[in-house]
Amino acid sequence: MRKTGKGRTGGLLTVTVELEFSLDHQGHGLESQFDKVVARLIEQFRTRQIVATWSVADPAVSSASSLIRSAHPDNEIAILGDRSWIGTGAGRERFSRELRRRMERAKCVGIPCSTLVVRQPEFGGNLDLLAAAGVDAIVRHAGGDAVSSPSATLVYSGLVGVTSSLRLPILRWWDGSHGTRRALRMLREISTRTEEMHLTLDAAQIARRKGRSIHAIGRFLDRVVELRQVGHVETLTVRGFKEMRLSEFERRRFHSILRPAA
Repeated sequence: MRKTGKGRTGGLLTVTVELEFSLDHQGHGLESQFDKVVARLIEQFRTRQIVATWSVADPAVSSASSLIRSAHPDNEIAILGDRSWIGTGAGRERFSRELRRRMERAKCVGIPCSTLVVRQPEFGGNLDLLAAAGVDAIVRHAGGDAVSSPSATLVYSGLVGVTSSLRLPILRWWDGSHGTRRALRMLREISTRTEEMHLTLDAAQIARRKGRSIHAIGRFLDRVVELRQVGHVETLTVRGFKEMRLSEFERRRFHSILRPAA
């Protein structure tokens, strides 16, 4: 975890929610359960007025887009990519075509999109195509369930890369909290150390567990509200976090220019 913005007295939490089945989970008869999970997740964030970045395959046609936008005016809708068009096996031409198509369709219906969420840890060498399409933030996952030091760095010209701290639910038979106990420990740490936490929620995995993780996630969000009320935690979308991080990069660059040569 890294230090947050200048003058911050509490931790910083960003949440990315993935609202699509992966290619491996499609066609398993979970569509009805999945729709219920999506609606409940959006309502949980709405009632607590917690902003999040909600990622869907195609924002212009997703049935969740209107619910997300009405839940909180500062919610962000991002594009969720999968290996069918992202990664080394897809090729640059297909990647560029699919990304631009989704970005342009979203723009046509008034949905601003500037964040790409990638499920797999590897991405390939297509970073230069992101800026050309209008993407300025990318969310990726480290291998495993959690990382202790999530990166939030300038990975390409004007492009901020974020790596998840933790992905929920954790599918372990012995973990009745579905990983939220670990999330609460991390939340406590960032609130006392003025650090960052980047949480990913996988709606498809919640649906596979027939929604049993929903209550545990709700308890985690309740704790976020408590810490936010006393100024120990601030919640931002990835877009808001990106703007803060780019401002910090620019401030450091400006100071380095002004610093006299030794």
